Amino acid sequence: MTRAKDIANIISDANFGGTLDVAGVLTGASLDISGNIDVDGITNLDVVDIDGAVDMASDLIVSGRVGVGISNPSAYDDGADKLVVGSTSGRSGITIVSSTSNDGSINFADGTSGTAQYMGYINYNQNTNTMKLATNAGTRLTIDNNGNVGIGTSSMTRFFNLNDTGANPNTAYFKSTNASGGAGLTAYNDSGQASIFQMNGGSYTALGGANTLNIGTITNNPVVFVENNTERMRIVGGRLLLGTTTEGEGNADDLTVANTGHCGITIRSGTSAEGSLLFSDGTSGADEYGGYVQYLHSSNALRFGSNAVERMRIDSGGSIQLGSTVNVNNSFLTINKLSNNIGKNGIAFCTSSTGVALSHCLFQNPNGVVGSIVTSGSGTSYATSSDYRLKENVVTDWDATTRLKQLKPSRFNFIADASTTVDGFLAHEVQSVVPEAIIGTKDALDADGNPDYQSIDQSKLVPLLVKTIQELEARITAGGL
Repeated sequence: MTRAKDIANIISDANFGGTLDVAGVLTGASLDISGNIDVDGITNLDVVDIDGAVDMASDLIVSGRVGVGISNPSAYDDGADKLVVGSTSGRSGITIVSSTSNDGSINFADGTSGTAQYMGYINYNQNTNTMKLATNAGTRLTIDNNGNVGIGTSSMTRFFNLNDTGANPNTAYFKSTNASGGAGLTAYNDSGQASIFQMNGGSYTALGGANTLNIGTITNNPVVFVENNTERMRIVGGRLLLGTTTEGEGNADDLTVANTGHCGITIRSGTSAEGSLLFSDGTSGADEYGGYVQYLHSSNALRFGSNAVERMRIDSGGSIQLGSTVNVNNSFLTINKLSNNIGKNGIAFCTSSTGVALSHCLFQNPNGVVGSIVTSGSGTSYATSSDYRLKENVVTDWDATTRLKQLKPSRFNFIADASTTVDGFLAHEVQSVVPEAIIGTKDALDADGNPDYQSIDQSKLVPLLVKTIQELEARITAGGL
């Protein structure tokens, strides 16, 4: 054994076949040892080739490169060739051994004090069996003893946990530069069922097509949306279900909205705009709105259409117009029989009963029912209230003949129908004789200065006629003629 203790040995080139034991400082250009080297001091060598074991009690300073199992470390990347460990003919690795209560680390430093000693690191804690990766002297990624991964957090409750404490609105950023691909996530469960969140590229042809965002399932399973740990919406079989997991009736189940309490849908538009529900069987022209329900906020009117034409309107005052958009004479119900409806009835009152009197229309005011239209098995009655319990001051000995003689039956035609001559009365001439038969006032005008025409209910003349006939019959019987 060659020994050199307590002295500085300056060696140009040395080749030892036995054991070199150095207690001081060993400096040399080249040292080739086929045995063991035991150094208690500092070794500073340019090239070290050791076939045996190295036992050092102090520092080993190598100004060049170190190859462990590799004879040519300089052949590897010049940014990571100071220490090259491995074998070109088998498995390779480095083991960092720590006690069961301590850490093992690989640190990346740019200084010799403070955080500069560990600006980046890979650390394994043997006590908690947790691995950490760091940049800028801060832990960025943690893998716990269960394999849960945390980015930006070391408190993991799920397999993958992402926590962004910055002001960046995009916690995760996915990008694909292939126009035929897409950027996103695909998740599979234990049975191979898959869901996706994907932004398609500009030339993507599957799923939603180019430049679309796809959210859903690849396999035949529903997409469920949860709020406050409760399901609120799902898409299943192409149907949208809100507040329920059961679709509606088969012919109207594309959208089902449900609630255990009050339920509804709101269509909100601008104060001068329209809100619409359209029924379509095409993608252009009138086919896009063959049927519709539409609210006009500008006039607060509700419109109903069929065959792309408005058929009914409820105006802001609650009045109804059928076949018209205009409220005629401030009527509650206006029915306009269009010219293309010639040959069709205006209103039909129908019943399946053939022998029972049924009321089709009632007329009522705060005093009760004051009139009706009633059908029997063979006829129709137009009735007005006449119960004796509704009447008082009943008189039967009045002069009908004198009043009847004041009536002036005439023949005339209406200006709007010049070719037709009819029998009748002039309303204002009847009004002074039988006022209850006339509606309106002679020469009246409406608020716009237009004529407010009088009308007559000729059935109100029947009592006068009957009483006159009775008086005539009495005179005949008495020989007064």
